[in-house]
Amino acid sequence: MLFTKETLPALKARAFGEAKFALEWNKKKIDELPSEPKLDWDHSKLLTLPDGTLKFKPPNYMLNQCMNEGIGGRNAAVAAFLYLITEDAKYLEAAKKWMFHSLDVYEWANKHQLMVEWAMREYIQTLYAYDWLWNVLSPEERTRVYTRMVQITRFIQSDNRDVGRGATYRRNGGGYKTGFYGVGSLRFYTGLAGYGDGIDDQAAETLLKLGYDDHCKMMDFREEISGDQGALVSYTLMYSLNNYPPTSIRFLFMLQSAAGIDGSTRWQHLRLFPNWVFWNLIPDKVAAKEFGAGDGMHKTNNVPAGFIPSALYACLHLYGKKDPQMRAMCQHLLNCFPPKERIVRSTSIVLLPFLLTDLPAEQEGTGALPKEGFRHFPGVGEVFFRSGHGVKDTYALFLVREEGSSIQHHHYDQGHFTIYRRGFLALDSGTRGWVHNYQLPFYYSQTVAHNSLLIHMPDEKMPPYWGEHHEGKYPEPRPKCHGGQDSYEPSTVTTGSQEEFAFVRADMSKAYNAKKCEAAVREFFHLRPDLFLVVDRVVSTKPEYLKQWLIHSQNEPKVDGTDFAMEHGKGRLRGRVLWPEQYRLEKIGGPGKDFWASGKNWELHPELEKDFAGALIGHWRLELSPAVEDNYALFVNLLLAEDVEAPQQLPAVTRKLADGRILLDFDYAGKHWSVTAEMDSVGKTTIKVQ
Repeated sequence: MLFTKETLPALKARAFGEAKFALEWNKKKIDELPSEPKLDWDHSKLLTLPDGTLKFKPPNYMLNQCMNEGIGGRNAAVAAFLYLITEDAKYLEAAKKWMFHSLDVYEWANKHQLMVEWAMREYIQTLYAYDWLWNVLSPEERTRVYTRMVQITRFIQSDNRDVGRGATYRRNGGGYKTGFYGVGSLRFYTGLAGYGDGIDDQAAETLLKLGYDDHCKMMDFREEISGDQGALVSYTLMYSLNNYPPTSIRFLFMLQSAAGIDGSTRWQHLRLFPNWVFWNLIPDKVAAKEFGAGDGMHKTNNVPAGFIPSALYACLHLYGKKDPQMRAMCQHLLNCFPPKERIVRSTSIVLLPFLLTDLPAEQEGTGALPKEGFRHFPGVGEVFFRSGHGVKDTYALFLVREEGSSIQHHHYDQGHFTIYRRGFLALDSGTRGWVHNYQLPFYYSQTVAHNSLLIHMPDEKMPPYWGEHHEGKYPEPRPKCHGGQDSYEPSTVTTGSQEEFAFVRADMSKAYNAKKCEAAVREFFHLRPDLFLVVDRVVSTKPEYLKQWLIHSQNEPKVDGTDFAMEHGKGRLRGRVLWPEQYRLEKIGGPGKDFWASGKNWELHPELEKDFAGALIGHWRLELSPAVEDNYALFVNLLLAEDVEAPQQLPAVTRKLADGRILLDFDYAGKHWSVTAEMDSVGKTTIKVQ
């Protein structure tokens, strides 16, 4: 598993050479372990109730947060590898002890219905240890390990495709369209570890076939989502840049080592992955930033290195010598992180620092940067706009789901846009926090938390989303929907880009409840370099259903007649309402109102989530609505992203009405712009530049 006896010498050479820092770090960890593992835990985190039941104390929810000496699987795998490359008997002894200890922990956890871990790392690493020590284990030891791992693997499954389920506790049952690092992924590794060993061949073959099929489906699905762009399953970066790449990388290494199959020739999404990483990162002198889409934390929107350098190095190992452009892009991205963070981590794939034996030579990566400032990733519903690639440029992200787009960790946020220039000027508000509140299901995931459109229908049922409070489900009656979308139904999307501007047009009508919405169409134009035009056509089934245009800010916005402004960091967003003629523009926010929706302010937990104070969670929003009730509403808004150190002015716009059209004329960026916005509900907007 991961390597063979033929490839082990190359791993050993790398461990004592380029990756010696990782070898020394791992040796130190193993050398410091107690000589005898004990099944002991922190009793302040895992409580023993009067009836003997064990219960996690929030914010803890799995054993790898509570065990004093760890679970044991990782320790066993590292010690086993150290034994193979040093032949030191102390590492063999340590590997065996921690391997059997990990089995004790898994069985004890199953007995008490406790989740060990969310991602199947310790379990898989126990299997690595078993596989790597096979030749020095006695027949009795092999049987003791493998029969127990089969029972453990089957017990924790969340479906009935094998022999049913035994576990009733919460665990990660995500399928192949997710990150696929939950209990279902374990079947492949358990089946492969025991295949042909003569211990339980029937179970091994059953598990291997189920697991292999699931992993191939996972890889094929990722190819569909990636297309020719490289997006990886979800627009929520804390998952797609950290938790999702290891499952693809590890499977490719397993195929090569177990069957001699080079999966990199069949599956290309990791080769394209660096391109997607590039478009998601906003350059900054302190730390690269992200737009904050989906289930992110929104603490700072900084992108920690985490597993990203590891994934990029793995991409270089797998594809670098075949694709010089990808090689240059990887080097550019690695340079976005401080040198001390450009390391290969072994957290998710235990031997990754040693497995990368085919890395190409480094090269400067600036030549790999795309020249255009527009890119569409339909697989995850992202459209990116930028004026350049520097720290003072303007960046924007537009979200819209299309047919076939992934919905993994997606909110009800179609039509949302984020605008950044030296600060988050129009942002994605709210936070998932540590999931000790109801903000995630009732505010953060809902349309009201995003820069999109609302149509208010009385007593509309709120659409479901994950994220229960640690104390349990929300008591009835559940809150009502605050005017937002209620489904992930795909939109009809058109995009385009030319020298002066780029745009996306999204018919989002199906995302809203058909009982209230006949049409909801948004056009989002980036007029290069720093101007945005947003045109919305909304038709409700009843005139009294209030229609609102939203934009969220971190700090309190300023409103002056038709103009408004919002600042963050060293950036400012200036806005102007061009239509409707008669409107209401209201500020919502501040203490007690910053997450207001469905008649309540959805606060974070005052103790368990106090570390989110000052986070980029958007404390204010502007709500624009027509002053006159009508089934149809047209919104036209102009937005300018500026550097507060180099202020600009919104262009003076001449507005005329003619034959059911709004005609806008203005000068900007040394050119004359003529905009024609058809006023009817199925109309479109066209732009001419001279």
